[in-house]
Amino acid sequence: QSASGNANQLDDYEEGTWTPVFKLGTTDNTASVLAATYTKIGRVVYIQCQVTIDNSTSGTGDCTVHGLPFTVTTGTGGFKVVGNDNMDFTDVECVPKAADVYCYLYKFSTSTTGVLSTMTNSHVHATNGSKQLRFSAWYIV
Repeated sequence: QSASGNANQLDDYEEGTWTPVFKLGTTDNTASVLAATYTKIGRVVYIQCQVTIDNSTSGTGDCTVHGLPFTVTTGTGGFKVVGNDNMDFTDVECVPKAADVYCYLYKFSTSTTGVLSTMTNSHVHATNGSKQLRFSAWYIV
């Protein structure tokens, strides 16, 4: 809110693009960014992203998406992966890393209802090509 405006005046609004980087451990597995936009309203950032994942089997470790447009202040956020093509996972959530500019990907366990487990390279390197990660999310700055 602006000091000179009324209580209903919006003074912090921004739109733009960002560059997501999909990593397995420390290895960049992003083949191309098809779309990545954000809208910041006050302290809340809404992001959308669609990336193609490379077809190699390089990289081991946790799946993360780096390059968020603003630093996350707390681990609060609502990330939901809305699509994935030719990958070995379903029901994926994305959790922001507090005080940083990336998020971890987690998947719901198929054997235990409601339990999240960290996604790793074994969930991503399916034999099919043209893997895509698509999601929209929000988080607090």
